[in-house]
Amino acid sequence: MNDLDLSDVGEEPANQDIYREQLLEHYRQPDYAGRPAKFDWSWRDLNASCGDSCEVFVRMDGEKVAEARFEGHGCAVSIAAADLLMGAAVGQEAATLSAWQFADITRLLGVPIGPARQKCASLALQSLQGGLAARKK
Repeated sequence: MNDLDLSDVGEEPANQDIYREQLLEHYRQPDYAGRPAKFDWSWRDLNASCGDSCEVFVRMDGEKVAEARFEGHGCAVSIAAADLLMGAAVGQEAATLSAWQFADITRLLGVPIGPARQKCASLALQSLQGGLAARKK
């Protein structure tokens, strides 16, 4: 699959084209991409099955996420999910984000994600939760 292959995204035709275009927009011009000047911790994870990688950078304000950004390489689903997750993470409590599941990523993306792309879509969440868990130790 190439970076712009969205064949495994969405199984219902109604309104899926709109969501696919929004997904591609987050892939092409992510709002939360790039290493911030200041951050409290970072965590990098890899999807070994396809080579996607994602490193998240988080600045905390107590137990709330004050800023979240990412750097990575991957398919459109992986990058779009990372961008949407970083935006949604800002202002959230660490405990809330630690409890997020794949269904929360699907909600952010707005389209159902087929089995072949679930690891891609959840990579940023895996990175974020890995960093949150490591920070507690």
